[in-house]
Amino acid sequence: PTNFVIKVPLPFSVSGETYSLLPGRSTTVKVSFDPGMKIDKVSGEIIHKLQINHVDHPHKEYVNLCGEVCFPNLKLETNAINFGSIMHETTKKMTMIMKNVSEMALTYEWHFLDDEIMRERPSTVGEMVLTENQTRGSTAGAVAINEIFDILPLNGELQPGETEKVEFVFNALLSQKIKTSAICSVEGGPDYEVRLVGDSSIMTYKLNPKILDFGIMNFNDWETKEMILENTGKVTFEFKVNLTIIIRENLVEVIPL
Repeated sequence: PTNFVIKVPLPFSVSGETYSLLPGRSTTVKVSFDPGMKIDKVSGEIIHKLQINHVDHPHKEYVNLCGEVCFPNLKLETNAINFGSIMHETTKKMTMIMKNVSEMALTYEWHFLDDEIMRERPSTVGEMVLTENQTRGSTAGAVAINEIFDILPLNGELQPGETEKVEFVFNALLSQKIKTSAICSVEGGPDYEVRLVGDSSIMTYKLNPKILDFGIMNFNDWETKEMILENTGKVTFEFKVNLTIIIRENLVEVIPL
């Protein structure tokens, strides 16, 4: 007679662990696989070994076990969207490709991790601010996150192997850096997180000096002075020097205009 013990790791199991067989006899062992124990809901193979240990005998035997689990899964082109710094009260759009990499059709839906953000605007004392109706300091209240960020489409269905272009929109309503996460929930599958970062900036600059005093000069002499224009904000702006208010032509030359 032979006596042996069967051992298997989860998520596999056997109908019995201890066996005793008389010479020439056989038995049937039922090996089960529980896909529900793969809690991450990500498709893949689980490979283990079934081990047979003989009692009072050093020899061990092994049987390879392989269980494949298929969930509705997506592959996202990126997990972070950074809009950078854009002008206050403007809009920027960025796109991302997502693909159904599973063997079944899937349904997805986007939502935001945060419902709202607090409204705060930094002070800009000592700087010229090029914006209308600017509020200095902090303002009480909150803004709904879907007024700052938008996702198109918000939901849909993808067949196996099908791709879709997702558009992320940043509305620069607050003069501050906004961070949040967009969550794509797949029915029967995992959640996918995409980090969103956008910086809304007002246009600020410094001009120094603000007065250029050339003093008393001879009528046919030229004198040069410098004025420094510094962009103290986070966004690029264009400038133009207006000389039309000077009555006499060719009296003042500015480089660059």
